[in-house]
Amino acid sequence: MLQNYIRRTMSTSVQDSKIAKKSLRKQMKAKVATISQQEKKLQSKIVTGKVLNSAEYVNSKSIALYLHMDDEIQTEDILIQAFKDEKICYIPR
Repeated sequence: MLQNYIRRTMSTSVQDSKIAKKSLRKQMKAKVATISQQEKKLQSKIVTGKVLNSAEYVNSKSIALYLHMDDEIQTEDILIQAFKDEKICYIPR
């Protein structure tokens, strides 16, 4: 009886988490859509500078990064510099 209760509770909790996550993603996507391309480029340059100047990047032999979509931080400059720095790059498919 207790095991059934735990399963139902966990199942409901997982469902609630999935619904909340989906809602949050929708809200964030709407907020990102309001940011201008110029602002996205500026923020991307700031992030790129912080990454390339970080001790973690400088001291690494390999990095993992994603190839950006239109509404994400642009990672192309990081990738180009990583190739110039002869770092091994891991990119998810």
